[in-house]
Amino acid sequence: MKINLHNKYHHHKYHHHHKYLHLSGFPTISLGYEDPTNPTFEATTAMYHQTCENIIHEMVGRGEGQLEVMFATHNEDTLRHLFKR
Repeated sequence: MKINLHNKYHHHKYHHHHKYLHLSGFPTISLGYEDPTNPTFEATTAMYHQTCENIIHEMVGRGEGQLEVMFATHNEDTLRHLFKR
């Protein structure tokens, strides 16, 4: 399978979304809670990869057929990461 996505697009889309959250007065920030968004696209990718690893570990621990999961992403690096699993 050939994956041909452009990370530049995803970086732009992410940064636009992150900026939007701050401009829209994200409720948790205005209430004094920690900002729930990741500071960078790379941090979001790392968090998603770790979440996938945690889920895969749980699947293996429960045994075949006990847990079914569908991962969804537009991130090319994450697709590669998951296909290597």
